Amino acid sequence: MGRNGKEKKGKKGGGVPNRELYERMSFLYQSAQMLADTTKDGLLPLSRFYTKEMRQVARKSVLRLSPHVKRGL
Repeated sequence: MGRNGKEKKGKKGGGVPNRELYERMSFLYQSAQMLADTTKDGLLPLSRFYTKEMRQVARKSVLRLSPHVKRGL
């Protein structure tokens, strides 16, 4: 039992807020990196688009990009 006879219910661990947004940004980053590493020039604009989308998601939802990701862009 916790304080004043109240028990904590349900929540185990904190979890990550905005998990879906972080997953989307991770997917966009990985896709952009994979397309940028290919040798075909036709895929470079798609890589830039994914990078732009990732930055817009971060900006719109007020999430911070890690320095490692910023350096890779």
